[in-house]
Amino acid sequence: MASMWMRKIRPLCRVSCLSPSVRTTTLLSKCSPVVGVLSQRNASESFVAKNERLGRPTSPHMLIYKFELPGLLSGSHRATGFVQSGVVSLAAIGLMCAPENLEFYVNYLHSLELPRALLVSTKMLFAWPFMYHLLNGIRHLAWDVSARGLNQSDMYRTGYLTLISSFLITGGLIWYY
Repeated sequence: MASMWMRKIRPLCRVSCLSPSVRTTTLLSKCSPVVGVLSQRNASESFVAKNERLGRPTSPHMLIYKFELPGLLSGSHRATGFVQSGVVSLAAIGLMCAPENLEFYVNYLHSLELPRALLVSTKMLFAWPFMYHLLNGIRHLAWDVSARGLNQSDMYRTGYLTLISSFLITGGLIWYY
């Protein structure tokens, strides 16, 4: 079928390549007119108007995705690592440049007699990301070493275990200290 079509169209191509006048008239007679083509401006305006009418966002954004637990845990692992590296670096530089030693600042905080709820929440704010990053890092190392637990059900189970363990260990550390 294709070879028969090629035999019919080949002479047309040869003729159209020879003469510009033949090429123009032959090709124009074989082409069908384009119907209903909008200009570029009208097409974009109707696209925007349609999206506004349907309540769609202008461009894709994060709300169109369904966040699954493994993806959230992966992103939060990276975020906690990034934030911790910055906080630890800035704290170390700040303490090196400070006029007093760390013990002075700890005693100063005790002398302020801050409410217990503020102290507990501040401790939680600093301790939980560290524990979460540590436990999730152990989880990732276990995957790398054993290559087990990479199916979806195990990923969810170890993810929930990591989250629950990080909160429990953080609570224990805050209660103890």
